[in-house]
Amino acid sequence: MLPSERPGRCAPSRSGRLCFRFRGESIRAKILIIDDEPNVLSVLYALLGGQHECKTATSAVEALEYLRSETYDLVLSDIMMPGMSGLELLQEITRLCKDTVVVLISGNLNIQSAIGAMRYGAFDYVTKPFNLSDVEIAVDRALRHQSLLKANLQYEHHLEDLDRKSTR
Repeated sequence: MLPSERPGRCAPSRSGRLCFRFRGESIRAKILIIDDEPNVLSVLYALLGGQHECKTATSAVEALEYLRSETYDLVLSDIMMPGMSGLELLQEITRLCKDTVVVLISGNLNIQSAIGAMRYGAFDYVTKPFNLSDVEIAVDRALRHQSLLKANLQYEHHLEDLDRKSTR
C-alpha cells in the first residue's frame, strides 16, 4: 500500500482521492478560489474547505490583491469574468507567484481556450458544468505537482549548499 493510500489519513471526500500529501503526511494547502458566480464559489468552497485553507474572490482584481499579500499553493479560477479575464489573471499569477499552480474553470468547452490556458501556464482545465469528482482530481493532481516542484527546489538548494561546502 502506498503512503497516499493509507486509510484514515485525510478528511473524506466524494471521490476518496482529495488529499495533499508530502512524504506521507497530510497538508492543508492554501487555495484561492475565484469566480464571479456566488453559487459556484460556495460549491467549490464547500468541496475544498474541509480539507484545505480556502479563500474566495469574486473578481481577478480582488484575487490579485490577495496574491500580492499572501502565497497560495493553488489558484482555482474561472476564465470568463467581467473586467480582467481568467487568462489575463493567469499571466499575472505566473509572473508574480512562480510557485503557485493554477487550474482554470470554463463554461466554454472550446479546445482552443484549453490550449491557450495551457500555453499561458495553467496546470489543468475543468469545464462547467463540472463534476465534483473531476474538480477533486484536478486539485489533487495540481497539488501533487506543486509539492514535487517544492521538493525539487529544496533538493537543488541542498545540492548547491553541498557544492559550496565542498569547494571551500
